[in-house]
Amino acid sequence: MKLLGAGTDDEILILVASDGAGSATKAEMGARLACLEFSELMAQYVAEGGEVARITRAESAEWIQQIAGAITLKAKEYKCTLRDFACTFLAAVLSRDRAICLQIGDGAIVITDQGDYRSVFWPQSGEYANSTYFVTDTSVTELLQFAALTYPVDEVALLTDGLQMLALHYATRTVHAPFFRPMFARLRIEPSGKSAYLTQALVEYLDSAVVNKRTDDDKTLLLATRLAPESVVCTPADVTDTSYVPNV
Repeated sequence: MKLLGAGTDDEILILVASDGAGSATKAEMGARLACLEFSELMAQYVAEGGEVARITRAESAEWIQQIAGAITLKAKEYKCTLRDFACTFLAAVLSRDRAICLQIGDGAIVITDQGDYRSVFWPQSGEYANSTYFVTDTSVTELLQFAALTYPVDEVALLTDGLQMLALHYATRTVHAPFFRPMFARLRIEPSGKSAYLTQALVEYLDSAVVNKRTDDDKTLLLATRLAPESVVCTPADVTDTSYVPNV
């Protein structure tokens, strides 16, 4: 997560998450490299006068190719196969009046939409059961999902596949809003910037017995809001309340 031009009219928020393939020996390194490369590419784009409104799918595909190229070089350095660095990719770039979202593989980007929450894309499934796509796939630019949102996005969450069964309803292909509402309500009363308190509360919740009972996969969750607190907000304890875990 990176904020460029904080406090200015040109403020841009960059959120990126990646989850390494469970069978990939260098998955963690691949995921970290994918996030760092995209953040640096976006920072350079903005520094050179680039605007979110001008970002196209074609330009995003070029960035993805550059990320894949960086991973390829790292694989050669470690004398490994590209598959050893396999990882999914989620990114959202938000200005004050619009946003772009990119996704390769599973996981989800969830945003507010007329007072409710929706997933920008549905998690991608691979050719076989329990499989998905990765930045290291040869057809990565064809697999890239891209969305340009021409309106302000007030709240956004990025989550990896370890949380899909808690945050999404597969039968209806909708977002389980009660999973997000208490978290965002609590986040709104925090000062601007990264919340150490809420981060720790989320770590404890995501590692709780009730969550681990539903998933044994890695769990990554990024949350960001620009909304002010509502007249009624949840208490800090609500962040770790597990009563709203859905049955999907």
